Amino acid sequence: MDENSSQLTSNPSVDNTPAPINTIAGHINEPGISKEGINPPKRSAMQWIWPDITDIASAKKAAKLGYQVSLLIAGFTTLVICINILFHINLFGIDLWAFLDVFSFLIIAFGIYKLNRGVAIAGLLLYCFEEVITIRTIPTSSINFTAVFFIICYINSIRGTFAYHKYISKK
Repeated sequence: MDENSSQLTSNPSVDNTPAPINTIAGHINEPGISKEGINPPKRSAMQWIWPDITDIASAKKAAKLGYQVSLLIAGFTTLVICINILFHINLFGIDLWAFLDVFSFLIIAFGIYKLNRGVAIAGLLLYCFEEVITIRTIPTSSINFTAVFFIICYINSIRGTFAYHKYISKK
């Protein structure tokens, strides 16, 4: 035994016993341990569809869904426009006027990023309007999983922006 270890064991006021396995205090940042404990409560499979909004952070997270979907739509539309121009084809019936869509969804993405309630509603309305136009003009198209997913994301974005402003006003 060296000098330091004999001091540790000889001092009766120091507890040298290891902490129990289920002790969380001071170890929250360790892998596999959360604030809820070693076995955190199971999340519902539906949590990604309808997230709980309980505070400012969860409101921002829910609003982020609409922001991400808007950027995805703008990016995909830009990609299709570029492919149409480069290869002289008419993929999805998209022409240069679709840059107006790209611009609109970029504005919506920025507004949702800034947690603007009106812009979040406008994003849902614009997306639904475009889905209706697509279904009416292309006889073979119908609402698909992607459209439903995007609509749910925009609805959560609306929920998140309204909840954010509610929590901010309480603060």
